[in-house]
Amino acid sequence: MLYITTLVFLLMLIGILLALKERSFKEFIVAFLISLSWVIYYGYNYVGTNLFLFGKINFFALTAWTLGLMIFGLLYSYVKKQRGILKAVIWSGVIYLASINILEWIGYNILKIQLISSYNGLFNLELMHGPWWLKVYYLTVWIIYIGIIEIIKVDKE
Repeated sequence: MLYITTLVFLLMLIGILLALKERSFKEFIVAFLISLSWVIYYGYNYVGTNLFLFGKINFFALTAWTLGLMIFGLLYSYVKKQRGILKAVIWSGVIYLASINILEWIGYNILKIQLISSYNGLFNLELMHGPWWLKVYYLTVWIIYIGIIEIIKVDKE
C-alpha cells in the first residue's frame, strides 16, 4: 500500500508542478527543502517495505510532506487573494490542522501506514505516533511554511 500511495502522491505533485509552472516551482522548492530537512532529521521508518533514497531519506515521507505543503500553500494563496492575509492564516490553519489529523488517522487505521515506534498517539488517539517533537512539527510546520513563502514573496509574479 505504501508504494501505491507514494506513486499517487508523486503523480499529484508532478501534476501541480506542470499546471502551475513558475509559481508552483518556487513553492515546490520551499516545500521540498522543509520536507527534506524534516525527513532527514526524523528518519522515517514504516512497518513493511520502505523505499529509501541514499539509504536515509524515506521517499514516501518526502513525497507526502512535499505534496501536502504544496497543496496547503495553494489553499493559503487562494484564500489570501480572496479574503486577505489574516483570514488566510486563520482559515488555512484550521483546515491544515483538521486535515493533518484526519489524514493521519486514515493513514494509520485504514491504509495501515504505520511508523515503527512505541509512542502513544497525539492525545492518545490513533495518529501521530512519535516523540513530542514530531507532534510539535506536525502541528506547526504550516505556519513555518506560510512565513517562508511570505518572506520570499511567492505570490508576486
